[in-house]
Amino acid sequence: MSSSEVVGLIGDIAWPLTVLLVLIVLRNEIRAIFRALQKRIADPHTPVKLTREGLELSSRVEVLEGIAETQQLKGDVLASATVTTRAALQKVEGIPPTLLALRDEYLAVDEPDHERRIQRKNELARWMGAEVLRMNIDRQTLVNEADEIMTLALASAVTALPRLGDDVLILTAGRKITRLHVRYRIAAAVSGLAQSRNLQPNLVADMEDLLDSYRRSADDSLIRRINWTLKVLKDYKG
Repeated sequence: MSSSEVVGLIGDIAWPLTVLLVLIVLRNEIRAIFRALQKRIADPHTPVKLTREGLELSSRVEVLEGIAETQQLKGDVLASATVTTRAALQKVEGIPPTLLALRDEYLAVDEPDHERRIQRKNELARWMGAEVLRMNIDRQTLVNEADEIMTLALASAVTALPRLGDDVLILTAGRKITRLHVRYRIAAAVSGLAQSRNLQPNLVADMEDLLDSYRRSADDSLIRRINWTLKVLKDYKG
């Protein structure tokens, strides 16, 4: 046997012996780690779950992602709205021409690139929500229009500045929505209502059913938003 083969043989033997020695020395610590892990997995409130695929970090990170995105949408609308004292005191009757023009602009979006199209629609949604706040447009009037784009304006405004009673409006208008982008903003509005504690507990189950109904024909982005919101609702119920 050559010297190189001897060295290789010693290396092959030394490695498992080293691992075994480490396991023996650290056996108590390893047992403690496994006991702690078992305890965490057994706890129904733990963020660690044991699945067929192995250990899985819970939805806590996803919940935080959803909350962060909702706050971003809220900030975008509020930054676009200049709510004057006069607008806050005087409620506008009907739908003002400015909002109708934004609706027409939204419907005319014809950008072939998907990302640019969504970006443009988000921009218009932000402006519509800002217009609802700036002009203090009656939110029930938006629902009465039975128009998906007016519902988008409602959802954008609710996400930015939720009020008592908005949960009923969102639930009513949301049942008639087919556009994926509008469904996305409805889901964000539901999350905003829960985060601001403006969602009646007796309506949570109805909101969950609404979001589940949106899964049909949903793209990956909408499914992710639905999952985020459902997890927020789960936490909301406690």
